[in-house]
Amino acid sequence: MFGKKPIFDDPLLGPLAWSAGHWWTSALVSSDGDVTFRIAGSLEGPTSHALERAKSTLSESGQLVAAAKAYVLIDPEASESCQGHGELLLDGFSVSDEGRLNVELALSGWPDAMITVTFSAEMIPCKASLAD
Repeated sequence: MFGKKPIFDDPLLGPLAWSAGHWWTSALVSSDGDVTFRIAGSLEGPTSHALERAKSTLSESGQLVAAAKAYVLIDPEASESCQGHGELLLDGFSVSDEGRLNVELALSGWPDAMITVTFSAEMIPCKASLAD
């Protein structure tokens, strides 16, 4: 049907909607509040690696968010950028085709700032990227 966005139903994550080249969840309840996931895939559906990583992330979200926040505080550039801009808040998660996880953090006192913490395949934070 013209104009109708594809939907992919997952028993754990619920309905995912295709938008801007990714699959998006509705707001899901996590230990850090409501959160959305952006999951890689094609019009046919999310990639299997990305979907599995999103599911495991939801069940481990508290630990992953804590690890991401701790990494930001020890990364010299990221921690310097955060100073004086409030607390780090979970904004969402994104998962690549290969299942690589990014935890996206915002700052309470800097509304348009975004800090993305990338995790290695072993689920260890390895990089912080800043965007304004």
